[in-house]
Amino acid sequence: MARIVPVLDLSRLEQGASERRTFLFDLRTAARDVGFFYLSGHGISAVEIDEVLDASRRFFALPEADKLAIEMVKSPQFRGYTRTGGELTRGKADWREQLDIGVERRGRAFLPGRGCKGRTNGLRPCRNSSRHCWHGRPGRRRWQSAC
Repeated sequence: MARIVPVLDLSRLEQGASERRTFLFDLRTAARDVGFFYLSGHGISAVEIDEVLDASRRFFALPEADKLAIEMVKSPQFRGYTRTGGELTRGKADWREQLDIGVERRGRAFLPGRGCKGRTNGLRPCRNSSRHCWHGRPGRRRWQSAC
């Protein structure tokens, strides 16, 4: 059976509580079961999309050293460049480059003796409450060694 890439219309979020719940269910299903989706109704023009695609092609054509200048491990918000093979999925290297983008925000302080922001909901507590660090399931990422 052929798999179809879902198309989700973001404008459904503005069409009342019932439609919002249905959209969020569809989004969760697409992300979990298919792994990706097309997003429509976002209000971004074709020109803007083309400009972003052009910028991404220029970035990935740069020499490795230039891309590593903004390597993800240098960001407190997990933003930046990850080289080919730099991430694992189910214990195997992902053979792709990626650039995660977003707003860099100021870090938050930890509560002494507790996990990051005091949360214990299945996340490994940070061992060092005086620093900002990433956390998650033990042994999953290099940046956890800072905790």
